Amino acid sequence: MDALAVGSKRLPSGRNRLEASPVHGPTLAGPQRLRPFAALARPLLWFPPMSSTAITTTRKATSRREDRWRVAGLQAAHLRLAVVQVSLTASSSADGAPRRALESIRERAIPIIRGLDSSSPNDLLHGVCFAARLELSDARRELLAGATGYGLPDLARARRALYRSLLLIAQVIAANAPKRGNDATLDSLRTFVRVAEQTNPDDIGWFLDVADGELALFILSAHLANAPRKKQEAAVLRTAIAAWKRQGRDPQIARVLRNSILAFANPPT
Repeated sequence: MDALAVGSKRLPSGRNRLEASPVHGPTLAGPQRLRPFAALARPLLWFPPMSSTAITTTRKATSRREDRWRVAGLQAAHLRLAVVQVSLTASSSADGAPRRALESIRERAIPIIRGLDSSSPNDLLHGVCFAARLELSDARRELLAGATGYGLPDLARARRALYRSLLLIAQVIAANAPKRGNDATLDSLRTFVRVAEQTNPDDIGWFLDVADGELALFILSAHLANAPRKKQEAAVLRTAIAAWKRQGRDPQIARVLRNSILAFANPPT
């Protein structure tokens, strides 16, 4: 027979039929080889629906995972803010306090990332956790390099690597967390850029690094909260920061960017 019956209709045979091959996956072929797979698929229609107990168990497991992610997100956010609060100046670094602070943050970040990785429901989060651990390794290497003389360049690179590691975790949690209101995401952005400005007033490069990361997180969260206009404004600021980094890091342009970012994070009421 040259056609496959579906209900009261008959589908014409032809070479454009999609077939499930047991070895190579879907292939194009005629109906003769399709029939055994159609016969196997029919019993699926009679499969009993999932019981209410199974549904409840699934919901509880999902709820527990969301709770773990929420706690991990709060812990990672506190550590990320602690990184931003580390001031790197010649006077503050003389006694090694910034290095000890960064090392403490790195040690506290390890179990958070390990816990997220062990409860990961998919390969994507495994990959993000792996990337975050690589950043922690970079931070450790820089901290060891600056351990003897407390060199500011080494500490600055360690601080940046720690921030990137914790930002990765924040981004993946934001992408999988329940929707947040635009006010909540804007409050978070406002807090981080204000702290970056106050604790490192002369390090405008670090301020723009933090602002770029927090704007990226804001865009992701604002997208989930259906705020397209704010998302677009934040994207424009990120593009300007990237252009500033490519084109020589002019101090005057950096100051203009800083003022624009602070104005965005603190809109008039």
